[in-house]
Amino acid sequence: MSALLFLLTGCSLRLGVPYAPAEHSPPAAIATTFDARDPAALFDDAITRREAGDAEGAIQRLVHLRLAGDTSTAVLYHLGVTYENIEDHETALSVYDLLLSEDREPGTQRDAGFRRAQVLEALGQHDDALRQLKAIKPPPGGFDAKDQHTYDIQLGIAMLRAGPAGRGERKVRGGLDALAGTDATYIQAKGRYGLIEHQLFEVADLPLEGRERKVQKNLEARGLALLDAESVLGEAVIPLGEPEWILAGVMLVGDGYAALGRDILSAPPPSRLTVEQQNIYESTVREKAAVIYRKAWTRYDTGLAYAGELGMENRYTRALAERRDALNLDQFID
Repeated sequence: MSALLFLLTGCSLRLGVPYAPAEHSPPAAIATTFDARDPAALFDDAITRREAGDAEGAIQRLVHLRLAGDTSTAVLYHLGVTYENIEDHETALSVYDLLLSEDREPGTQRDAGFRRAQVLEALGQHDDALRQLKAIKPPPGGFDAKDQHTYDIQLGIAMLRAGPAGRGERKVRGGLDALAGTDATYIQAKGRYGLIEHQLFEVADLPLEGRERKVQKNLEARGLALLDAESVLGEAVIPLGEPEWILAGVMLVGDGYAALGRDILSAPPPSRLTVEQQNIYESTVREKAAVIYRKAWTRYDTGLAYAGELGMENRYTRALAERRDALNLDQFID
């Protein structure tokens, strides 16, 4: 995917506490060995180590370069990316805030500003992420088509979460249509995930209590939304081959089934049932809930198996394992 040519305007954005490199300095013994090396070689070594999975080694080298007087954009930018890679989003945000406060060069503001929006999104700060994205204007020559569609999808996702959702959905779908069949698979998978997430969010709070007809209608709506989400996941997300969004999608669907199972079990029974009818009702509810809970368990387990094949371990795999193991299937064993 091409780099986004985004220019952050001079509008006021609320920056957080900037990164303090001295608080993250490497041990003195290690710093001494770094002093003896050529700074350019040390920087290259940091990037190589990050790409090889040695985030700690990369951070030590980049922080040392900064403390040794290297105030270049590249050092802070790649430091932020490294923290993102290990999912330390709070620290990544503080690095980008420092970079944005120091370097007003348009290219720096563009790149760091866009990454900052991604970090805010990961932290669940959707209003701030949307504000950051809205502060972006095209360069004088305008975006190329691919970058424009990528931006539209990202902005649309932010709108789905922070509002207005209707406009956000149109932007995401428009961008996806335009990028279909291209190599921009990451943003396509993310856009598809965003639409699934919004669809399930829209029906998640439909109550399963009250008048029987209404309960049945809400139950069907939630069930159909989950089936549709699984269809989109299987037909539109998984074929793109982006592990992050495959795992996120599997977990999202699993969460939907788990929530539906919990709500079915906790919903009050219809009024005026005889004792015999009450027993039949409770037995039927337990059978339905058991099927749905097993669907959730299977989705979580499938995601973990997929991640295992790839040798992946991240926040998604940890969450999938926690959710799977927390499901109490034994409650349905008589």
